[in-house]
Amino acid sequence: MATMRDIKARIGSIRSIQRITRAMKLIATAKLQKAEKAVKSFRAYAETEEEVMKNLANRVEREGSPMFTEREVKRRGVLIITSDRGLCGAFNTKIIQEAELFLNERDRLIAVGKKGERHFSRRNFEIKSFSMPDPVTPSIVNALTWEVISSYLEASFDEAYIIYTKFKAIMKQEVVVKRLLPIPSEEKRDFPDYIYEPNRSVILERLIPHYINTQIFHALLESTASEHAARMVAMDNATKNAEDMVRELILAFNKARQASITKELIEMTTAIEAIRGI
Repeated sequence: MATMRDIKARIGSIRSIQRITRAMKLIATAKLQKAEKAVKSFRAYAETEEEVMKNLANRVEREGSPMFTEREVKRRGVLIITSDRGLCGAFNTKIIQEAELFLNERDRLIAVGKKGERHFSRRNFEIKSFSMPDPVTPSIVNALTWEVISSYLEASFDEAYIIYTKFKAIMKQEVVVKRLLPIPSEEKRDFPDYIYEPNRSVILERLIPHYINTQIFHALLESTASEHAARMVAMDNATKNAEDMVRELILAFNKARQASITKELIEMTTAIEAIRGI
């Protein structure tokens, strides 16, 4: 049975941990506010550009551009976005589980975030790894864009996908699997036509890299906001659980103290009775 000293020491250690989790929650909350603002302001732009590209994919001769050409898929390139750090609940677990369902042993991985890189490196995948930036920087986005486009044009893989977590609300995030290359078309919709200046081929040559860059940047923003939301919720739950543990330990401490007092009273009463008997 734990002594009062042991219980008191446990209460002190749990309260120390509670102060840490509370501070981490506050930090995650502050970062989430910035990340949420960034992702919501950029989301409409990214979705509009995606719609434009799907429109163009319906109108161009798909065999005339490598970015639109469907190939026989022998190998896929998959960009997976996880976090560098833990303590964010099931954030990384959900992405990794979804990726494992999607991947096969021939796929080549581009892992953003140490959690995903460490997990899949143990499974003998070919991996190119990057650290997860916070906040997202143009340099990492440009590096990822170059990696995806150059590897696709060199036929290192025949399709490019991205797996990330979309931020919907503080308590709700959704893992998304999206194809980047070849650019998918969208059927059965009446898209508006465009006027191209100077011509369609020049527009596509410049627009496609920008489109890939935008989609990767958008995915990183969504993933960053989702990570901060998941960490805020996880640290809030940890703080509450620590408070519950402290209450239980205080109750146990009071019971142990009461038992100690009762024992001392019994011993004193016994001693007095013994003295009177003499």
